[in-house]
Amino acid sequence: MARKPQNRVACREPSVGRRSPVLADPTLAPLSPKGPMLEVSNLTYRYPKAQQPALENASLSLAPGQIGVVVGAKGSGKSTLVRLVAGLLSGFQGQIRFQAGALNPTDLDFYRYLGVVLEDSGLFGRLSLLENLQYFQGFYPTPGLNLLALLGRLGLAKEANSPAHQLSPGMTRLAAVARALVHDPLLLLLDDPGLHLDQEQTGLLFELLSQERSQGKTILLTSHKLEEAKALADRVGFLDAGRQKAWESPESLMNRLGQRQLEVKVLDQDQVVARQFPLEGLGQNEAFLALLDHPRLVSVHSAEADLAQVFQKTTGKELP
Repeated sequence: MARKPQNRVACREPSVGRRSPVLADPTLAPLSPKGPMLEVSNLTYRYPKAQQPALENASLSLAPGQIGVVVGAKGSGKSTLVRLVAGLLSGFQGQIRFQAGALNPTDLDFYRYLGVVLEDSGLFGRLSLLENLQYFQGFYPTPGLNLLALLGRLGLAKEANSPAHQLSPGMTRLAAVARALVHDPLLLLLDDPGLHLDQEQTGLLFELLSQERSQGKTILLTSHKLEEAKALADRVGFLDAGRQKAWESPESLMNRLGQRQLEVKVLDQDQVVARQFPLEGLGQNEAFLALLDHPRLVSVHSAEADLAQVFQKTTGKELP
């Protein structure tokens, strides 16, 4: 029997009503809308005692108002990438730059520009969802987002007064996204935010991230689902065993590496069966020619290349 995913929440909780520690200067330096918000160059990291790097020579760039999606299987280095960019790991090789060096990760105020979702939700289990968000928003001296409105955008308004430990795994994941947004940051780093979400919750997440992008936010998220890259990405990259395989627009990737196909559908024992054939050499493809003579031919039409095909061609693997 499959184990039910556990809500991962913090054990030690602050006193309700106690003010959170506040980051320093309430005035934020204005950032330029021009140029990359995030630049990563030849980033390599090896965990202590590990024989192989968890991440090797990764490079990417994102401008304000762009979403980048890094896709890979479990253990491919996605979480390591997010932790490195968030300043949670040291001892790496390569370079991470924010606004061409205008933001310094060693400065506490850097984290006022940054919202992060990691594997752990970071929520306090016995506090209500709203109390959690109020606590984290209290770290920042300037007003952030309206918390009840934020919960409504994620379909969590009815859960505002529920203890965090009572939330379903999908709700907990969305609550972690809400926590990352309480101070209205300019840069979001989201490690597999779609984990445990059902179809409706996924739609709410996609809508929220698209809205944040339209407001000029820069968003880097990781995923094990190509559907998230198709729906959201301005730039997409693949990670395989710590090695980056691509970083460009989905359209460019599919045009460069994808293979257009012809899809033939026939009716076989009252079931529609579809087969795809590469456009090259169709006139000599005996299986294709035989299907064209099938007595119960349903349709023949072209099929564009997709990211699943490109991922397999680039990495030699299929995502589970």
